[in-house]
Amino acid sequence: MAVRISKLKKDEETMIVSQAERIIKKFGGVPNLQAALSAIGCPRSKSIIYRWTYTRENGGTNGLIPSAVLFDIVVAGRKLGIELSSEDLDIRPTVKVFTARERSSERLRDKEIERQRKKRNELK
Repeated sequence: MAVRISKLKKDEETMIVSQAERIIKKFGGVPNLQAALSAIGCPRSKSIIYRWTYTRENGGTNGLIPSAVLFDIVVAGRKLGIELSSEDLDIRPTVKVFTARERSSERLRDKEIERQRKKRNELK
């Protein structure tokens, strides 16, 4: 059954968000999710976690987290006080509507996170 999305306003845009993207964002990024999984004794490499967000054509899982790892993620989230809702764990992608201002601030935040990551790598 298709869901009808109301007409978008002039300054709004949509984005499809997968299960993996929602959960990675809840943990604050791939490095934080990796650290959380390692802390409970279920380590995963960053490349494996990133692969969950890739399409099948690019060697990924189409935004789905393997069920064998999902339980470990819930346990890690509880240990850190991160509550994962049923919407976060739902395998269906969600459609998110952004205003132009929200979208630009999110892009700026992503650029800042990337800049900090590069700086950390240079210090190593």
